[in-house]
Amino acid sequence: MMTWLNLIIACGVAFLCYLLWLMIPILRSYRMVQEEQRTRRLARAQKFKEAEAELIKVQELVRIGAEKHPDQTAMLIEAYFLLLEGQYLMGHIPDDGRVIRQRPGTVFIWPKFWRMTADNGILLAIPSTLVTNCVDISSVIHFDNGVQVDGATEPNVPIRALLLADQSAWLSKSCLATVVPQSEGDEVERSFRLIRLPENTSVRRS
Repeated sequence: MMTWLNLIIACGVAFLCYLLWLMIPILRSYRMVQEEQRTRRLARAQKFKEAEAELIKVQELVRIGAEKHPDQTAMLIEAYFLLLEGQYLMGHIPDDGRVIRQRPGTVFIWPKFWRMTADNGILLAIPSTLVTNCVDISSVIHFDNGVQVDGATEPNVPIRALLLADQSAWLSKSCLATVVPQSEGDEVERSFRLIRLPENTSVRRS
């Protein structure tokens, strides 16, 4: 009786060893796949980081160039927009967009067809020249319902818009916008996300 029991146990152990032997290549392949995916994620993250650093550098050059040559501002901004679009199409910008952080008083490029969503309250100054000859500013500046907008009535007075957390807006024309302090001594950094509008958006096709 013990002989048969020992034989059954031995067969069971042998079978388990055989299964383990069969699984070794599968486990190795799984590990290789995991390692390859990890490598790809790291490489992709590095591309995102490098692209963001390049965009920040170019944005600063555009800002300086616009200060020195105001008449070239539109051309400089358009060059930045084309660089941004190229980086996105090459997969160097995440599908969920760019997270931008700006201190009050700083100028940044707000590219057309990129939706801004505020992480926290942010007051923006948008140049009124953006809507020159426009009957309605909503044809150029597209806000979510509930966004507080102070439309400019004078040519050199900027349009002000207050976006609360999770409120969004996007433009049909690129511009240099400014983060406005909301109180005296306000130096709290504001963050927002810029997400590219899909290709099938009507304004992109027009």
